[in-house]
Amino acid sequence: MQARSWAAGRGADDNPRLVGQIYFPRDDANLDPQDVGTLNRLVEEYRRVIVGYRVELLFAGHADHRASADYNVGLAMRRADAVSHFLRARLGRSPNYSGFRLLSFGERHARQAGASLAQMMGERRVDIVTTYLHPSRRRFVVDTPLRVTGAVPEVDRIVYREFSSHDAENMAHPAGPQGSSLAGEAIRSMVSALRGDEREHRRQTARFPVTHRVNRVAIDEHRDVRRDWPARVAIKHVEVRYEWGPPAPRVTVERTVLRELHINDRRVQHAEHSESYTVVRGEAEAHPLLFPPNP
Repeated sequence: MQARSWAAGRGADDNPRLVGQIYFPRDDANLDPQDVGTLNRLVEEYRRVIVGYRVELLFAGHADHRASADYNVGLAMRRADAVSHFLRARLGRSPNYSGFRLLSFGERHARQAGASLAQMMGERRVDIVTTYLHPSRRRFVVDTPLRVTGAVPEVDRIVYREFSSHDAENMAHPAGPQGSSLAGEAIRSMVSALRGDEREHRRQTARFPVTHRVNRVAIDEHRDVRRDWPARVAIKHVEVRYEWGPPAPRVTVERTVLRELHINDRRVQHAEHSESYTVVRGEAEAHPLLFPPNP
C-alpha cells in the first residue's frame, strides 16, 4: 500500500510553495501510472507558466526508518531523481525551467520505532517545492527558506550576464510591395542580416550553497538608435549582475538605462535614467531576468 500522490500548481493549502508530493511503495523508486498522471497535470500547468515566467523546482526525497540510514539516503535520492527526470524530460527544453536541484533526507524526518503503517506510507515520498508563486496565492508571503541540516551542497550560479538584441528597418521602403532596384535589394539584404532576437554573449558563474537566493540585481541597459538614411537600426545591450546569499524577504533591483540617438553617425540625443526598487521574493523568482537560469 502507499499514500495517494498529488500535484497542483497553486500549492498546498498551508504552503503555496509545496506543489506536489509523490508517494512510493516500500523499497521502491519507480513511478506508477497514477504518479505519471499526477505529474502530467503539473506539466500542463507549468507549460503555460514558463512561456513568460521562470520556474525552478526542488525535489526532496524521503524514506521511512526501515533499512540502514545510508541505504535510505540513496533510496530517497533515487526517488527524487525519478520525479526530477520525468518533469525535466517534458519541461527542460524551456530556458525558463530548471529542475536540477535534488536533496535526499533519507529517514531524517521519519518516525522511528512505533511508527504505524499509515505513518510510514506518508514518509516514503518526494516533496516538490517551487520558486514560482501561483497568482491566486500571492497574498501569502513565504520568507522561510528550506532548511537543510548537515552539509549543504553547492551549485553553480550565474553572477553576471551580458546580452543584446537588435532590429532594423528600411525607411525608404516601408513594409509592403517594394521595387526591385539594386539599391533597394542591398538595403533589404542588410536589414535582413541585422534583424535578430535577443542573444546572450557572455556569462560568469560562481558556486553557492543550494539554499542561497538572489538578493540584489544590478541592471545596466544601453539603448542606441542609429538613423543613417535609408536605414534605421535599434540596438539594445544589457549587463546584469547578481548578488547571492541567504534569502531576504525582498529582492533589491537597481536599474540604469542610457538612451542615445545617432543621426548620420552624429549623436543628437543622450539621456540617462536610474531607479531602485524592491520586489517581493516570490515575484522576483518568477521573472527570468531577476532570477537567472542554471548555467
